[in-house]
Amino acid sequence: MFRTVLDLRYYSKSNTFGFISEEIQDLIMNNISISEITGFSVQDFETYELIPSDHLLMNATFILGIVREEDNNLYWGYALELKNGIRISTDMNVTYVTAPSREQLFDYCTFIFIHCGQNPEECLNLITKNPDQEISLTEIIETEDPEFLF
Repeated sequence: MFRTVLDLRYYSKSNTFGFISEEIQDLIMNNISISEITGFSVQDFETYELIPSDHLLMNATFILGIVREEDNNLYWGYALELKNGIRISTDMNVTYVTAPSREQLFDYCTFIFIHCGQNPEECLNLITKNPDQEISLTEIIETEDPEFLF
């Protein structure tokens, strides 16, 4: 068996998802075209405040290339705003996706649920029934390979 776990929290008052996974952070960042970004900030190492850093986008081809060098984080936190009104911010452990409305939030994050083997409609129902709580979604893939059994 193989398990994929998606841990998240839905903050209903701010139309925000908090994803607790570096894999999901990478998935989100790899899904963003540099041309979609209207604002970019990185966290200052001394003050921990986000400082405008649009100049870092000039020669970049993808976000992870700016914030990470192989396995090393160059910035522990960063934030970006997209043309569609979505705001994405990260710290070392959590990626927050905030949208102007609940519908936009779910529409934007559909690709994440699909990537994790989830039915987006079922996720919407589960998440809206349990706002402001941590939710763990799991996909289990059956396999005959004894190497994957645990």
